[in-house]
Amino acid sequence: MPEGEPIEASSPLPSPIPKLDAPGAGLPFFEMLLQKTIIFPMLCKITTFDSAIRIFEKESKLLLREVALIPAPLRDKRILVPRLPAIEDSSRFWSAAMVLEHLIIVGGSIKIVAQHLVRGETPPGVADIAAVKPPGDLAGSDCLDQYKIFSDDFLKTIRSMRGDQWATATFNHPWFGPLTVHKWICLAAIHQRIHRRQIEAIIRLL
Repeated sequence: MPEGEPIEASSPLPSPIPKLDAPGAGLPFFEMLLQKTIIFPMLCKITTFDSAIRIFEKESKLLLREVALIPAPLRDKRILVPRLPAIEDSSRFWSAAMVLEHLIIVGGSIKIVAQHLVRGETPPGVADIAAVKPPGDLAGSDCLDQYKIFSDDFLKTIRSMRGDQWATATFNHPWFGPLTVHKWICLAAIHQRIHRRQIEAIIRLL
């Protein structure tokens, strides 16, 4: 399909459910080790608070543009994509709407964590990879509107924290350990990019 060309609508057939790892099972050992000890720490070092915000905004616009090319009925079609870097096996059988739903869930949680950390408070609960998998409640007909509302609110809230970006309070991530607000916002930006690539893989296979 030429870049930027809408996908032709057709009646989606139900996809057989593949056997995948359980949610929260994590990444393969050596990939996880590389992400935890080299890739993520390096990205946090070279990514400022403001550049993380810019990356998040850019990736959000790309996600909206790419999902808009998919006819609404096909946005709910679950597609098994090859496992991509930094994505669990259990997360690779999602629809485009489910990817946006996941980003809304994760981004909303990160916003709450950031709001507590800039006040020097401990966020409630624990970060849980399995708990942020999309339940599939967001329909393809309104996933773009809901995602844009989330993205605009996230960006407005995080931009208001620029003066507190050096806050030292931390909250534990199950893969990367204790993270400051700066590192959580870096994670949010990187997370957008990872799942934008998943959307592109879904589009190729529709």
